[in-house]
Amino acid sequence: SSSNLTRPLTAAKKVSTVYSFEPHMGNFYRLQKNISHNKLEDTVLPKNLALGAENKVVNGSRGGSTFRLEDDSQSGIEIAQGDEYIDRHNMDIPTVMKIDVEGYEHKVLRGLSNTLQRPECRTLFIELHHRIHGEDILSNDEIQNIKDLLMSWGYAIETIQTKSGQENIKAYR
Repeated sequence: SSSNLTRPLTAAKKVSTVYSFEPHMGNFYRLQKNISHNKLEDTVLPKNLALGAENKVVNGSRGGSTFRLEDDSQSGIEIAQGDEYIDRHNMDIPTVMKIDVEGYEHKVLRGLSNTLQRPECRTLFIELHHRIHGEDILSNDEIQNIKDLLMSWGYAIETIQTKSGQENIKAYR
């Protein structure tokens, strides 16, 4: 979400560029409107695609406030392998990342493994969902595996918020 983390950082002049990846076209249009409304066009660069472990095109659907890949109702969602996308587009290594991908955390992290192991990348905020709308997303073991992976890359883990069905973590070094 562009508003929760982006506005405070850009207002404090803590970042020069924010890349926001949003695969769902409706959410992408709302993101663009939010960027314009908050006058962040020079700072926030929206990308209409998802990051993952490999380059491919999949189907996806929207249910409630969530967007799920590999369902059957909307076709043509581009997924880009994160490290390759950053290299191909000559993007700076991010110093801060927010990841809210509702069950695709491992794929996103694996696709960004080289980037996330670089010393420039210092802080991650990750929303880990146990359940969304009654649907199981991540088990406790899967969440622990994500934390273990990040710790193996040199990150310390701090739980910053826990609410029903969701755990928000900060990974930092």
